[in-house]
Amino acid sequence: MFHLRRDGGRPESHTRVSRSGRLGILGALVLLSRPALAAWPSDPTANLPVCTAANDQQWPRLVADGAGGAIFAWEDRRGGVDNDIYVQRVRTNGAVDPAWPANGRALCTATNDQQFPTLVSDGAGGAIVTWQDRRGGVDMDIYAQHVRADGTVDPAWPADGRALCTAAGDQQSPVILADGSGGAIVAWWDFRSGVDFDIYAQHVLATGAVDPVWPAGGRALCTATHNQFSAGIVPDGSGGAIISWQDARGGTTFDVYAGHVMANGTADPAWPTDGRALCTAAENQQVPEIVSDGSGGAVLAWQDQRNGTNYQIFAAHVLATGQADSAWPADGRLLAPGTWDEFTPKLVRDGAGGAIVAWEDRRDFATSGQDIYASHVKANGVVDPAWPTLGRALCTALGTQQIPAIVAVDAGGAIVAWQDDRGPTWDLYATHVWTDGSLDALWPVNGTAISTASGDQLTPMIATDAANGAIIGWQDTRNGNIDVFAQRVLSTATLGGDLTGVSETSSLALAMPNPARRGWIVRFALPSSSPASLDLLDIAGRRVMSREIGSMGAGSHAIDLAQGRQVRPGVYFIRLRQGPDTRTVRVALLN
Repeated sequence: MFHLRRDGGRPESHTRVSRSGRLGILGALVLLSRPALAAWPSDPTANLPVCTAANDQQWPRLVADGAGGAIFAWEDRRGGVDNDIYVQRVRTNGAVDPAWPANGRALCTATNDQQFPTLVSDGAGGAIVTWQDRRGGVDMDIYAQHVRADGTVDPAWPADGRALCTAAGDQQSPVILADGSGGAIVAWWDFRSGVDFDIYAQHVLATGAVDPVWPAGGRALCTATHNQFSAGIVPDGSGGAIISWQDARGGTTFDVYAGHVMANGTADPAWPTDGRALCTAAENQQVPEIVSDGSGGAVLAWQDQRNGTNYQIFAAHVLATGQADSAWPADGRLLAPGTWDEFTPKLVRDGAGGAIVAWEDRRDFATSGQDIYASHVKANGVVDPAWPTLGRALCTALGTQQIPAIVAVDAGGAIVAWQDDRGPTWDLYATHVWTDGSLDALWPVNGTAISTASGDQLTPMIATDAANGAIIGWQDTRNGNIDVFAQRVLSTATLGGDLTGVSETSSLALAMPNPARRGWIVRFALPSSSPASLDLLDIAGRRVMSREIGSMGAGSHAIDLAQGRQVRPGVYFIRLRQGPDTRTVRVALLN
């Protein structure tokens, strides 16, 4: 029934039971996923090469694959002339997926440059990637492509990608959101007016078709005067998206706005035309970042120069109704009231309607250089009093620490990574801060070294490993050219490690009791919170009942499948499905 291959690859598992097995076993047959074998490097000077093809690979981005690994996308100049778009999958065991081509799958090799890719999970082990594209020779357009879990480009999508917008002028810097149905919503800043940049969005379906109910060329979210750019995007919980941007409609400085596009492609009429103003204070509010509040609204953070002398970090909350949360201060909550510069906030949900925010901090710039700090703003708009008033220091090592990347972990709090020049070159470090503001005692002061290889390690990106650790990717010059590397850091702050027990796929254990007289307690494990279902099938394969279980999140669970519902006596199958993985056990119900 279950065989581990000697080469360490995926086990051969079979959902079909032999006739003798079916006759002899009334109990459930367990179909377990392969324990991941340790292959991630444990040395910060080693790391995992994701792509070391000729010439430069730049602007890497990554997303969790839903199975403890990650999918990477980057712009690639291996052709020697133009930038193309490539992707690669790294499995939970730290191996580049052997089903994918060495050094990555080409998603787009059209003429001229394709740049600034970003991606989301397709919910089935693959990813949808979007980028800006100059194949037309003059202006930038927006394209997207779908790579499947097996590393193949989805044949239903056009070769070199689906055009989402080819309007006049430049369309630039796309951001992307999974729609929950295998497609994605993409937003960008758009110069089709020929006067200034506006904010547009488009929906591409899982089939690779542009959603016909959305306007061709995209839905305008903001066409106010002057420039709107630096877009961000989060789900609204109903198939649409909340999109944020910085906005110069005031004429001389930037403010922070957000808008709501519904699943049907219309701009939410409950929100103001051209977006809700979340901060119009004096001077500049820039580079807003956004996360969902889990209730149809969003929390935003930005760098703010309203005091006229230095940048500080502010945050605001917009409700699902389109109103700025009245419990929060007008124009946002100040997170760390210092007289020094604070830049480039990055934030994650705290799981309770608030957010943990990390930033670059110059309070000790004259003596130790630039540092990394963080704070926690609660759902009611109050800065968490458990945290230091001026923020928690995550790293105050000598030299410059910058470009934080942050991911929430199921155990609580967030892992933050950054690039760091405390040594002779740029390296990467990370640390874990708990939701109560304390630093994880298992992690070294000033962070654990993720990569201290020769050359520079730059622009860290981060995703969850589904086991309270993280996978971090970056662009790397250790080989002379710019390549893409990655590293896994465990929840214990160690690199690599024994991943036994971290499942790359789902698992379904015994249903108890079995045989049963009233129903079954079903025990199962999920590697992620991506959509999943638990179905009861009759002997002919017809579905008798079904439970959605993806929302229960990663980890081990047990539920009463029937929940009191009457089921006729007989032989049944319990089937767990998540992404491409299906697990089935056989059960019986007695009179």
